[in-house]
Amino acid sequence: MDKPQGMGSHDVVNRVRRISGERRVGHCGTLDPMATGLLLVAVGPATRLSEYLIGHDKRYIARVSWGVATDTDDAEGTVVSRMPLPAAVDDPVFAQSLLDALLGDSMQVPPLYSAIKREGVKAYEAARKGSGVELEPRPITVYRADLITIGWLEGVPYWDVDFEVSKGTYIRALARDLGVAAGSVAHLSALRRCVAGPMSVDDAHSLQQLEEAADIRELSCDPVAALGLPCVEVDPEQLQAIQQGRRLRAPEGTPQGLVALICGAILCSVHECQGDVLVPRTVIPGGVIRGGGA
Repeated sequence: MDKPQGMGSHDVVNRVRRISGERRVGHCGTLDPMATGLLLVAVGPATRLSEYLIGHDKRYIARVSWGVATDTDDAEGTVVSRMPLPAAVDDPVFAQSLLDALLGDSMQVPPLYSAIKREGVKAYEAARKGSGVELEPRPITVYRADLITIGWLEGVPYWDVDFEVSKGTYIRALARDLGVAAGSVAHLSALRRCVAGPMSVDDAHSLQQLEEAADIRELSCDPVAALGLPCVEVDPEQLQAIQQGRRLRAPEGTPQGLVALICGAILCSVHECQGDVLVPRTVIPGGVIRGGGA
């Protein structure tokens, strides 16, 4: 899906439930209401694949606005501080040097308003009650942080940035940390997810297309393409063994690690190739039909 601004990821899930008549629906990677762009939505038996789809690296186009900090680190929060702008805020060389400093592996402190749980309580719920929680830094990787443009809007400077990051990276936390690195403050004022693993927003569908489709299965993507895993073709006899949760002999040349097992037009399971054995990781009763859409 190409999620519109103003809707939460769960709002999209609820819409898909209503349209499809299927209760088993889940999204694969949260987008805040402010954000737009690619949202993978699993329907029916495909929900068993969510843990693999969430783990993809992602690419975003982000707008970082300067001089103002908010409690959520984005434009939806309450302003908590204002600071003078960096002297070189409109210098592309300065901007790219700060962005380059984000590249590589690091430990990121998540935003205070996040869905991370501590002792069974979501951080944003504690923050709304005024108690807050102390969130531990988490490992992230920033593969790309390229300046697109520098602009001004209503007297406020902003940077538009092309980010490519590992799973679990908060772009609004990167905006916050850019402000700190420049001796000022900043927040995320716009965000669009463009890519998640092998899937692109260019192939995504709007809610209007979903509403107008005679059968939403016509809009479904190939789950094997979405997983981005190597494929192993199995025959009906092996399919029966898969459904029983049994191990299989790996065909010669099967790469080590996770692989998708397919039987004709059906994705049967995700197995892990260990040596010359395929070990079941997620078996999907009935399988997932390989869609012919995006």
